[in-house]
Amino acid sequence: MKYQVLIVLTIWVVLGSACAAATPTPPPPTPFVQPTLIAPSGYRPVQIGDTIEGATIAYQYILPTLDKPTVTLAFSTNLLQLVTVRTDLSDGLIAFIRELPADKPIWMFDENNSKQTEPLALKWDASKPVELVFISLPNDQHAWSVSETYNNETQAAYKLVRRKDGGLRFIDAYGIVAVQSANTLLPGYEGGIGLMLSARLALLKAILTNEKYQRGENVMEHNPPTLDLYDPRILKLNPNAIVRAQNQEWVLSARPGPGGGKSAP
Repeated sequence: MKYQVLIVLTIWVVLGSACAAATPTPPPPTPFVQPTLIAPSGYRPVQIGDTIEGATIAYQYILPTLDKPTVTLAFSTNLLQLVTVRTDLSDGLIAFIRELPADKPIWMFDENNSKQTEPLALKWDASKPVELVFISLPNDQHAWSVSETYNNETQAAYKLVRRKDGGLRFIDAYGIVAVQSANTLLPGYEGGIGLMLSARLALLKAILTNEKYQRGENVMEHNPPTLDLYDPRILKLNPNAIVRAQNQEWVLSARPGPGGGKSAP
């Protein structure tokens, strides 16, 4: 009898082992890895997951195509709005970028020089695509070409950079106060942020042409740009109107995104 019990127990152990072997623990899922974008020319645009001045890029647009890139627009997390390029104005944006001056030195930073703390007079390669990077202002200290301050606190900043490949990168950064003000003070203006970013972009040719806009603090306040310096392909203004009514059309449109626009679309 004991022998029979032993046989039964042995059978149950064998069956239990077989069942366990038939249902192995599934392996953990493979994390998604964003593929790296490389143009046929070898140009690697700034893209999702890159870190620019401490901010993580959430999404980007490459115009007109990756095969023939002229401009890359990249946006970081925490801008509170998702920003897109208006298709009806994208051709004007491309033409505007192709006309940016590169015939004389500009006060800028060199990506190849990690120890640089002040801009130097450098030339950039206009045959390379231009990168326009819009980010939330980082909390830690960074070297900027131009900063905008209020009560001794930096509220916004921008930086002119010559990339490692010789092309131009324009980094435009905004603090949370500036971002929230754009949404509050410009209601109905595509979230406000689109207009704010377009206004800065519309001055890029003036920034690259006049060195007083290339370094310093509160340079726009000290040298207010006249309406003719805003390129109408990026921001069309009505000189006969005042304040917000001057703004008619702008190239970057913004809308609320998932989680307040803090994640990629």
